[in-house]
Amino acid sequence: MPKLVDELRARADVKTLASLVDYSKDDRIIKSDLGDQNNSVMKPGDVICYGSRSSEQHHSALYLGSGKNGEGIVATHTFSNGKAMCDIKPELDWKSYIFRHDSRGHDVAPFPEHERVTLIHFSIDDLSLSDPGLLGWWNVTSSADAFSYLFDDTGHVGFIRDAPSPSQFGATSVKQVIAPRDTGYWFQTTSTVKCCWTHTGTFEKFFIPSATGEALQSFGGERDGVPGLMANRIASV
Repeated sequence: MPKLVDELRARADVKTLASLVDYSKDDRIIKSDLGDQNNSVMKPGDVICYGSRSSEQHHSALYLGSGKNGEGIVATHTFSNGKAMCDIKPELDWKSYIFRHDSRGHDVAPFPEHERVTLIHFSIDDLSLSDPGLLGWWNVTSSADAFSYLFDDTGHVGFIRDAPSPSQFGATSVKQVIAPRDTGYWFQTTSTVKCCWTHTGTFEKFFIPSATGEALQSFGGERDGVPGLMANRIASV
């Protein structure tokens, strides 16, 4: 399993949306626009990998999209074997591999080998990042913290804790100026921008106002389902 995950993550067409994080973080990403082929982040054909707190990968599953129960479903060689089985047993979904179950099928406790989850997304059919007005540096604040975000045209996003320096401000690539641990990926839909932060599993959704003919200067959003984020363009340093 570790070799498989490493080889997948090294592919140029792969985006690791979350890496060995608590399943509740992964669940938020999976459920965002679940069933909407255009606007969902996770797509059928992506991969869900299950691992431990000690960062060991133990099991993988092919993601199939939305099941009848409104949850993400997977195909593997065991009991949740494909969409047909999940339709028959709607209690089965991708989280069925995380928990032990009692005789009535209720979740009891997580398997130690499966309690951390990695989401691997193949980007070949992603919507194009069509709004160049989003590129560049933004000051993103909440009631608890403030960061500077850089969005680039490859779909990478990164943050620093201070205002960008003059040399950072001129960068056009996240990889040039931001440490890998502080990076993730951004996705554009009709009216939102979604950010998946790989190492923490944090999921942010920003709501983009309708086009007015003027350059975008600010927009609001939420972090892990909690509203209160505000992004303001950093025009100069």
